[in-house]
Amino acid sequence: MRNGSGIVIIICLILLGYIWRAEIVAKVTTWAMADYVTPKLQCEVNNMPCADLVRMLNSFRSGRYYEASGKLLGTSMEDTSMYRDHGAMVFKLRDGKQIIHNQGLAGLEKGYMTVILPNGHWIKYDDKGNFVSES
Repeated sequence: MRNGSGIVIIICLILLGYIWRAEIVAKVTTWAMADYVTPKLQCEVNNMPCADLVRMLNSFRSGRYYEASGKLLGTSMEDTSMYRDHGAMVFKLRDGKQIIHNQGLAGLEKGYMTVILPNGHWIKYDDKGNFVSES
């Protein structure tokens, strides 16, 4: 009888361990996902997701940035649809959107991109393409 009760106790401890571990995993997963927020507005520029666009803009070398970004977005400095504004590049697109790509004033939000939609709403992404905020 003693050996049988010892086995039951061991099985119960193993089951309690699995339940306890599953609860911790569920709590950690819920906590980690609580901080991730997706934008309410869909953001695409020239059929590219905005998250991909910010990564592309940040990958251009400084000597080729103006030419490469202009081709990517279909703008140019000659027709004044792209210009510098206090450490950021502003692109005015044909569909009414504006892209503001911050190239950094003393490193503040360097690489961040804000997309201003024609209706005035805006969506902001960090330098890695992660959604930050919107209005």
